Amino acid sequence: YLYGGDTIIQAIEKNHGSSVKFLCIVREPVNRFISYYHQTKIIHPSKHTATLRDFFNESSKLKDQGNKDIPVYRGLREGEYVNYLGPWLSLPSDRFKLIFFEDLKKNEALLLDSVFNWLGLDSSLSEIKTVSKNAGLNVRNVKLHTYVHNLNAFASKKFSLYQYILPFLKSIYLRINKVGDYPERIDEDMREIIKDYYRSSNQKLCRQLEKSNIGLPKEYLY
Repeated sequence: YLYGGDTIIQAIEKNHGSSVKFLCIVREPVNRFISYYHQTKIIHPSKHTATLRDFFNESSKLKDQGNKDIPVYRGLREGEYVNYLGPWLSLPSDRFKLIFFEDLKKNEALLLDSVFNWLGLDSSLSEIKTVSKNAGLNVRNVKLHTYVHNLNAFASKKFSLYQYILPFLKSIYLRINKVGDYPERIDEDMREIIKDYYRSSNQKLCRQLEKSNIGLPKEYLY
């Protein structure tokens, strides 16, 4: 949804019909940026990922240098949701639903129930326990992690049965290469710098969403 806008909407409608529904989830951009940094540091280590400050400074310089699919280019700009959501918000409310990661964390059952109702599905199905979570990790061998990450992406696309053996393979890999979860706590001064960057964008997002009768969670308003 970030870069496609109307082009992506029209392509999906062409293949799946004009009644197709779109579900979009976003995360508070400061925490999203920090999480993205940790992920990038493991999968694509470079001089730009030595510290969070390095990643922020370099991303600030490169964010407007074209839509390059390179983490340091994408780091900051993809948290400026107001620049991307316009075409999607123009869709009827029964075809586009925006949900917030923070609401999912607060009350997963309630949010899933609302999504199932919006989809016109039996809401009792939303009671199925989920086992996945959004978590980063520290690894012993970065090269091995990058190789496994790329292999997983390839296998997921090529082999339909891969999803059934993935949990087993993942458990083996984590035993071999996982050291621990990365710490979410960072220097508060750095957090405030990132907040300052997103403050104006989030205020614009709030006004944009109000036009669609969508309230922006308080976590986004610094």
